[in-house]
Amino acid sequence: MFVISSLMVATAWAETAIDIKGANAALEENLRAHMGGIDDAEFKNPRLLERRLDGVITESTQALGYYHSEWVISLRSKKVLVELTPGPPITLLEPEISVISKPDDRALFAKIIESSDIVAGQQLDHSKYDALKKQLMQQAKRFGFFDAVYKSSELLVDVANNTAKIKLILESGERYYFGGVSFEGSQLSHEFMSRIPVFKEGDDFDAEVLANFRRDLYATGYFSQVTVGTEQVLVGAEHRVNLHVKMEDASQHHFEVGFGLDTDNGPRVRLNWDMPLVGEQGHSWRSKLEVSEPTQEISGTYRIPLEQPLIHFLLFDSGYIREKIETTESSLVETGISRLNLKENNWQHRYGVNVDFEKYRQGSDDWNEVFYLVPGVSWMKSEFGKGGDSSHGYRLWLAFEGSTVLLGSDANFVKAHFGARWLTPLWESTARMLVRAELGAIDTSNILELPVSRRFYTGGDQTIRGYEYHSVATRDDEGELVGGSYLNVASLEFSERITDRWRGAVFADTGRAYNHNDEPFSSSVGLGVRWLSVIGEVRVDLAHPLDNQKETPIRLHLSMGPPL
Repeated sequence: MFVISSLMVATAWAETAIDIKGANAALEENLRAHMGGIDDAEFKNPRLLERRLDGVITESTQALGYYHSEWVISLRSKKVLVELTPGPPITLLEPEISVISKPDDRALFAKIIESSDIVAGQQLDHSKYDALKKQLMQQAKRFGFFDAVYKSSELLVDVANNTAKIKLILESGERYYFGGVSFEGSQLSHEFMSRIPVFKEGDDFDAEVLANFRRDLYATGYFSQVTVGTEQVLVGAEHRVNLHVKMEDASQHHFEVGFGLDTDNGPRVRLNWDMPLVGEQGHSWRSKLEVSEPTQEISGTYRIPLEQPLIHFLLFDSGYIREKIETTESSLVETGISRLNLKENNWQHRYGVNVDFEKYRQGSDDWNEVFYLVPGVSWMKSEFGKGGDSSHGYRLWLAFEGSTVLLGSDANFVKAHFGARWLTPLWESTARMLVRAELGAIDTSNILELPVSRRFYTGGDQTIRGYEYHSVATRDDEGELVGGSYLNVASLEFSERITDRWRGAVFADTGRAYNHNDEPFSSSVGLGVRWLSVIGEVRVDLAHPLDNQKETPIRLHLSMGPPL
């Protein structure tokens, strides 16, 4: 039962307020969502508007189980008033929900039914019924029950008794399985391509596995375009899904030139030359040339896929690095072989051995030449949110390496290095917090017997701002950098969005690379801004070192790239 009163107005209204009285929060939210906006044109014909609102209120209240609602609609200048009396809600009788399938397959649907919250005594909510019906069918299609149909799907409301009965019975039909996979359009051999799928013919079909297969093909970097077609076939008494993969190989050569500027390295130039696909077995080549004032580097990696070509690789690395920090100079030639395993939980596990030849000197000392055969193992995991201003992400790494005179090295040592970076939003706002930490230790009889590239140094844009790049470390009696056997670094930064393209930041950094526990920490505090440019985040920081021996009270830091 309902009553309608209205007041004609001659003027057009720019805005219309909707006032709802007598409804609880859930019912009011549902009413507003169904009503939407009311424009000027609707008020020119109030009877049509009243008819629409009447239909909307009927639909909205019944959707939440109120079949005995009464209401009065009043139209006033720039306002719609709805006075609602919901009445007693409809409650559910014992529902009949089941999936007709093989016993082993029923478990695929059980969790969805249990989490639906459709139980006897609950208030009727049409959306829960609709959601359950949709989820069960989606689950059936995902796991290969392509012939699934609803044998019964009923929502029966007994208005007189204020009760409702749900009967939802899904008949899954036969499950489909993965069939054969064909490939065309690539120079890669069929033998190599056949090793890429993580599923085999006859495995249970899973649409998520198929989606991951498509994604993995793109992630190889081999292809510029991938299309995966499906075909349902009957093989004997078994239903199968054959896959037809069409590919287009990526460009044979990829060049990238970059220019950058930061206060650690000054102006720098980088040239990358990649060959994403070499030959028929999925080999690839990556090389880099980078030149800046303190560091010049040229390096390359040749990658060979192994038995599982998406997750197991053999890497051959080689490179030359020349670096000069204050009065310390070094030239390092290295080559190595390692195995890289990509784990399902995003961990990267790498182990192998490097052969290093390094020539270095510190201050006025003579040049030293050392040879090392260095086995090593490392783990790394990272994740960073999408978008130009992500507030979520982390990066973890742990590495061990060492050598011994028994392998022909000039000294015995074991080195461990751990690092963590965590980016997280604060509260429900645009503020975010960045936490960084690093720990390291070297076990050796004399740190001076190790080449400078193996010792610990810190300071600079990515570690302790307010100090020059790698200038924080143990020094000798003449003030020359020696480097440390141990490393402690920590940083805390808070930033807040101040415009669409800018963030403001405050931070505190501290750390040391040291040989004795009584050596002090070097710390700093500062302010900064982040420009969210189209080419990445550009950071400008002013840091004040909390070290009275430093002559520079404020140091400017410029850097670019992801915050992690």
